[in-house]
Amino acid sequence: MFVLRKAIAACACLFVFTAVSAQRTDSTAACRYTCSGTVYDLDSKAPLPLATLLVKEAPEKSVYADEHGHYQLSGLCAGKTYTLVLRHLYCESFSDSITITGTLQRDFYLPHFDHQISEVVVHAHSSEGLATQARQEISGSELQQKSGQSLGEMLSSKSGVTMLQTGSSVSKPVIHGMHSNRILILNNGIRQEGQQWGSEHAPEIDPFIAERITVVKGANAVRYGSDAIAGVVLVEAPDLRDSAGIGGAVQLAGFSNNREGNVSAVIGQNFRKLPALSWRAQGTLKQGGNYRTPNYWLNNSGRRENNFSLTAGYNKENFSLETFYSQFNTSVGIFSGSHIGNLTDLYNAFNSAQPAEQAGFSYTIGRPNQEITHELLKVKSFVRTGKGEYRKGKLQLVYARQYNMRLEYDKHKPLNDSLAALNLPELKYEITTHTTDLTWDHGAVGRFSGSVGMSGMFQQNTYEGRYFIPNYRNKTAGLFWIERMRIDTALTLEAGVRGDYKHLQVFKWENNVVISPVHQFSNISGTLGLVWQVRDHMHVLVNAGSAWRAPGVNELYSDGLHHGAAAIETGDRTLTTEKAYSLITTVNWHNHKNLETEISAYYMLFDGFIYAQPEAEPALTIRGAFPAFQYVQTDATLKGVDANASWRFTKQFTCNVKASLLRARNTGTNDWLQLMPADRIEPGLRWKSDGKNHFRNWYAGTSVQFVNKQWRVPYNSDFVPPPAAYTLVNAEAGCSLFFGKQEIEIGISATNLLNALYRDYMDRFRYYTDATGRNIGLRIKVPFNVSPNSKQN
Repeated sequence: MFVLRKAIAACACLFVFTAVSAQRTDSTAACRYTCSGTVYDLDSKAPLPLATLLVKEAPEKSVYADEHGHYQLSGLCAGKTYTLVLRHLYCESFSDSITITGTLQRDFYLPHFDHQISEVVVHAHSSEGLATQARQEISGSELQQKSGQSLGEMLSSKSGVTMLQTGSSVSKPVIHGMHSNRILILNNGIRQEGQQWGSEHAPEIDPFIAERITVVKGANAVRYGSDAIAGVVLVEAPDLRDSAGIGGAVQLAGFSNNREGNVSAVIGQNFRKLPALSWRAQGTLKQGGNYRTPNYWLNNSGRRENNFSLTAGYNKENFSLETFYSQFNTSVGIFSGSHIGNLTDLYNAFNSAQPAEQAGFSYTIGRPNQEITHELLKVKSFVRTGKGEYRKGKLQLVYARQYNMRLEYDKHKPLNDSLAALNLPELKYEITTHTTDLTWDHGAVGRFSGSVGMSGMFQQNTYEGRYFIPNYRNKTAGLFWIERMRIDTALTLEAGVRGDYKHLQVFKWENNVVISPVHQFSNISGTLGLVWQVRDHMHVLVNAGSAWRAPGVNELYSDGLHHGAAAIETGDRTLTTEKAYSLITTVNWHNHKNLETEISAYYMLFDGFIYAQPEAEPALTIRGAFPAFQYVQTDATLKGVDANASWRFTKQFTCNVKASLLRARNTGTNDWLQLMPADRIEPGLRWKSDGKNHFRNWYAGTSVQFVNKQWRVPYNSDFVPPPAAYTLVNAEAGCSLFFGKQEIEIGISATNLLNALYRDYMDRFRYYTDATGRNIGLRIKVPFNVSPNSKQN
């Protein structure tokens, strides 16, 4: 303790000395004043993260607001008047002037730009309909500090969001205990469609493509369709360059645990002689080997990726046409110790502290493994409708085609030597999806603004090899209408309704005959919400809604070994529609200076909740012994609380804490639901400093994540009891290095810094192995910009 006190005292002295020195330096400058405050949404009074503040008279002083909407303009001169132009993705641009007579405190309120918000619906599926629901965002410096992670890993940093893992190399997001077909992921504005029903089928999305990743909690079926029961994840690519020149960035990331390397680059151009035309290209390469727990390597757990995207657009004020194409390619090793030959060895694996099959480090990916390719082609266009600056609407059309191919290789090759020599996959899925969305946003009419639209989807899935799910055709159609009424400056109401129809036709062999049963589902979804500014420092969001989901083809017809999950799964073709009724309330309080809190409470009532229930005993097949699961349906309730708090107690130091609690009940059996995230809390401390000279934007932070044991499970309902509680220590640090005007962002991070030994209840491979150990990450980003007037151009 004595050593710890001395270290804290030394750090305190260092920070005080730095602050005093900086203050003395400023006092001697000719222009030493600052203007600071917060940028808010005029309608919701919510802070606007990453709002841009452009200083016309001194562009070099322009800044971005931080993740809480706070900004600070420095180096302002006494007696001078500055013109500020404020911009934000969801709001009307706003201009104002400030006259400097001393240090100034000023907040700004940006009005909604109705047709601009509808434009976001096209390319990012973000709309006014999200305003009444809790949302959390990863962007800017936070996104850079998480680069190289998977989408599931990134989102798990937010309260109420966890990961469903299948070993160390596969993860997908979980919102309020729900995942897969209950979460809609929008990739660059298009709903991600592949084989996402599988627990080991991670979203085929390259996070390096994103400028912003947003998770919206709660049912969003009215705006997005029947699958958005738990929430929506928006993966938003940056807008095309709108100023003449060429710009981009190169990003590097490396990780110690599996010796993984990432390189990603993006470049875009806008033409001086044809300013409406822009293009962008992006690509990523990634390779990692076997992961390591604190005590041993995980055999065959490596992964590889190579991805790219191309975008071109012609954008005018009243018309736009944009085309986007991306391809995602990955090879994923499945931990070989999860495929076990007989029941005795399987039970031994359940009861052993270490897997029987171990190996050293290797980049080799052998059997069992998966090879996945995902293609996305999108064309979007809009035209303005109506007249008048605030009465303009927008009619927009978006078409997309997605193709997803998944090859799954079992652990052992066929016994037939000729077939084994071909090294063919045991299972090959190919799914092609066509989607079309037509939306009209009518703009502001008095106190009302809103949108109406229709959507359609045609999807076809085929398979080759052994049977797990059948061939099928899936057709859907939907109509929606959302209206928003601004009562006054403090209260806004929103209501919406949607109707959806789904036609699913299955083709499968049964008793030596091809059968083609048809399943038809239809229902109505509704939402009612409000945004209420109770006082200057407090606003409340309330959203009540109904949503529904048709059972997935795997829940209806799966039968056999689910290869990547190392489990036997059996569907039930009599399953019916899953209906959900939800209420979520969010209270945000802040004092404009140093304290901000947000608490969300939610309650969901399910009629016909579908889940995979463990069988009493594992199953023995010709391919080995595996845990067995049967899809069943019951009534259920899910309720919980997510909380975030941030206290900036000095200029440099901020204390943060986030926590999540979830209670999930099977009301059909009056017992707990299984495979639900345990309670967790994560306090942290962060330090930031502007720095000077070549080293600027310093930051350092640490957090301690405590995840409790999941006590709330049905008695004797799983093959292995839930693992013990665990605590992880994480840390990060970084800065920006400047060589003239060239910036290089450098960051280092450490997860599980103390190399704790643990297993997570939401990991499907916790039956066989511990979670990964310490992982040190190094990230470097080099942005570049070449204007038409530079010598390089």
